[in-house]
This record gives sequence, structure tokens and C-alpha cells, in this order.
Amino acid sequence: MTLSVEAAPDEIAQAAPAATGRAATASEPRKFRPDIEGMRAFAVVAVVLYHANLGVRGGYVGVDVFFVISGFLITRQVTQSVAARGVKAIPAFYTGRIRRLLPASATVVIATVVASRLWAPPLQVRPTAVDGLFTTFYGLNYRLAIEGTQYLHQGSAPSPLLHFWSLGVEEQFYFFWPVLVLTISLFGRRLRTSLLVLTLLAITVVSYRFSMTVTEKSAPWAYFSLHTRAWELSLGALVAVGATRLARLPRAVASAGAWAGLLTVIVSAFVFSDATHYPGSFAMVPVGAAAVLIACGCGQPRGPERILREPLLQCIGRVSYSWYLWHWPMLVMIPLMVGHPLHWVGRAGIVWLSLATAVLTYFAIENPARHAARRNWQGFSVGAVVSGSVVAAAAL
Repeated sequence: MTLSVEAAPDEIAQAAPAATGRAATASEPRKFRPDIEGMRAFAVVAVVLYHANLGVRGGYVGVDVFFVISGFLITRQVTQSVAARGVKAIPAFYTGRIRRLLPASATVVIATVVASRLWAPPLQVRPTAVDGLFTTFYGLNYRLAIEGTQYLHQGSAPSPLLHFWSLGVEEQFYFFWPVLVLTISLFGRRLRTSLLVLTLLAITVVSYRFSMTVTEKSAPWAYFSLHTRAWELSLGALVAVGATRLARLPRAVASAGAWAGLLTVIVSAFVFSDATHYPGSFAMVPVGAAAVLIACGCGQPRGPERILREPLLQCIGRVSYSWYLWHWPMLVMIPLMVGHPLHWVGRAGIVWLSLATAVLTYFAIENPARHAARRNWQGFSVGAVVSGSVVAAAAL
């Protein structure tokens, strides 16, 4: 889901406030966004509790929040990098994505495939291994769409790698988006922003239209496909392009908008359910609310940031990617290991266990890999080796 699906879940502008040199003024966008880190925490908690069947019946909207956050942060990163480095920014971006995503995700996929071989029913082992192969190339979302998987109405044997569909959507979007930004940057400075806005508006409108029409015809294709989800990423990207102007919003307007966005996202997580015709037009509720919340926080800290910047939420937001990766395989595999379905107490225990595993993964794998200093060719080489390890594990 994500996040990536990551995200999935994404990079969160990790530069600390002190590293910016000075605090942002009311007329310029901030470099560090603790409110976004807090939003990531809410999104991953909503998804995890939904999957654990612990009362958040519409928690799947957390994936939509991840998509908006991802579109905002990645577009800000790409536009700034392209402006500073030109074409050299593109390979650097992709090697950064490899360092950021691949080591942790490969660890989870290999562990899941091995666990499936040991404890899953025999007829489930091969499909899980094939899913592992598709995650390596970020194509699991289309495998699920083709198979007609009903994400919101799971059967008795869901794939333990099902949640990797959201990472597929994100990486498919980022396969072409940085190159498109670079192409637009070749035009005159006056045209760049206008062309970016027009391009993003076109993606948003067309993709949202697909979301509404395809949902009516085929729920799996609507839920898993890039062309029905791209608008969520592009809406976040639009906020990034307009961040400088959004930073000048009047304080009262920004504060009211931020509170409205946060409350709408929270309410949708509890009001929506498996019966909601999703994504379709309903997805605009959490997606639009998340975009408003991010937009209203581009300037000085506003209203809900007092909550979102709490240390606990900041910590959860920091490990949200690893938590997203681990929680679903554990929820699927542990009942198979013990031989029976779990009561809510057992599912709650898995939630905490997956969080603890995520913290360990963050400090032992995710964070060191992200900050490893390598040349671009080294990054691609490491990515090839890691991906090859996943392929070998799935094949064996």
C-alpha cells in the first residue's frame, strides 16, 4: 500500500532544521516538514490497524495519503536537483531510490518467501514466490489486477506480499516523471512552472477520470493500476510546484485549511469501509484533504502541526516504510505458523512485533543504506545484486 505503498511509502526531506541555515520566513516554503513526518505516522498506523482488523475500517486511505506525500516530496526533490545539476540529477535520483527502498524491501521479500516455503500450505508457496519475482521489478500491482484480486475483500489465502502493489505504482510513476521534469526544464525559465502545472493538471484530470470510470467496470484494475492512481501522486506534485505561493497564505486561512484537512483524513479512515466503492470518486476525500494539509503547511507551522510534530509521531513516521513492509507478511504468516486464526489480542501483538522489527530494520538496514556514499554506477550495481538475490530466493 505504499504507500510504496512508501509507500509507499518516500524520502521525507531528512535535512534537520539546523541544516537549513536559518528558519523559513513566512514567504518561502520550509525545507523540513515535521507535519509531513506526522502524517506518515498516521497513514501507516491507519493501514496497519485496518489490516489487523482492529477497528479502523477505512484505514486503507493511508495508502492514498502516502501517495500524496510521495508526489509532493519527490517532485520537490527532483525539481530542485534538476535545476541545480541538470541531466546529472537523473541517475543520482534513481540510485537514491535504490538506496532508499531496495535493501529493506528485499530483506522483507526474501524473509517472506522463505517463511512461506516453511509454513504456508503447499499450494500457496509457488504463487508467493512468483509474487516475490514481480516485486523485484515493481510490477506486482498489475499481476494482482490481471488475477482480479479483490484487495478490499480478501479470501482465505491472501498473498503475504500483496501490499507491495503500492510500491509498484509509485516506482512506475517515477520511472518517467523525473525525465519529464528534465525535459520541461529545457524550456525558458518563464515557461517551466507553467508547463509543469499544465502537465500535472492534465495527469490529474485524466487519471482521476480513469479512477471513476474504471472503478465502475473493474474494481481490481481501478485499485491497482497506475493510470487510476497517478492523479494522487500528481496532486501532491502540484502542491510542490506551487509551494512558494502557498507559503504566503494568510495565517488564518492556512490554519483553518490544515485543521480541515487533518480532520477529514481522520474521519474518512473511520467512516469508509470495505463497502465503499473505492477508489472512484470517494478517493478524492482523503487525497484532497491530504493535499490541503500539506499545502497549508508550506509556510510557518500551522494549527495541527502542534500534534503532528509530537516526538512519538515523528519516530513512527521515520520507521513507517519498514513498518509498512513488515506488518502484512507477519499478519498473514504468523497464523499459519501457529496453526490457527488469531484473536484480536494476537493480532495486536503482531502489530507491536512488526513495529519492533521495523525499528530494527530501520537502524540496521534502511538508514545505513540510504546514507551510504556511493557513485551512481556502484548504486546500480548494488541494486542489481540485491534484486538478483530476491530472484534467486524466489526461484529456489
